[in-house]
Amino acid sequence: TSTAEGVGRVEGLVLDVDGGAIAAIVVGGCVVSWKDAEGVGSDAVTLRSSDLLSRPDSDATRSAVAGSNDPVSKRVITEDGFELGTVVDIEFDPHSGAIDRLVLDGGEVGGGGLLGIGSFAVVVASDGGPELRERGQGPSGGQLQAMTRSELYDLATEREVVGRSRMNKSELIEALSETESGR
Repeated sequence: TSTAEGVGRVEGLVLDVDGGAIAAIVVGGCVVSWKDAEGVGSDAVTLRSSDLLSRPDSDATRSAVAGSNDPVSKRVITEDGFELGTVVDIEFDPHSGAIDRLVLDGGEVGGGGLLGIGSFAVVVASDGGPELRERGQGPSGGQLQAMTRSELYDLATEREVVGRSRMNKSELIEALSETESGR
């Protein structure tokens, strides 16, 4: 708070994918709207009052408090299935909360290309240019074999594989391999 009262540490972020910005901050199992944050630094967030903290009241805030929509440590794939790397950090404007870029273990992606965050991966626009594709690769062969059935199902959903709900792991791998070779 502005009186330097500690209310907890930042545990996560609620991202507004459509707006390309941070919508809220998760602190101590509660959330505070980005617009209520008076200052954001590398190790602290300043609030006018701890009364601004609220219990999660939407799917997005409940997911953020649970940690399931935190993009850090998630795979990043383009909308057409090319894997670009793993998110290691998020750079944002400390005043507006606008996401400047996702920092990956093998490069970066501009914040404007963010399309979605799911349990399996962060999905970004494919029109980031050829340099993104050169750094990434579509999951295939051994990469698909190493994935769980749940991860394969999520990828099959993103690629709109017909009949995916009835497929076992090996059938999902075969169907996903076919979608990759048919591109």
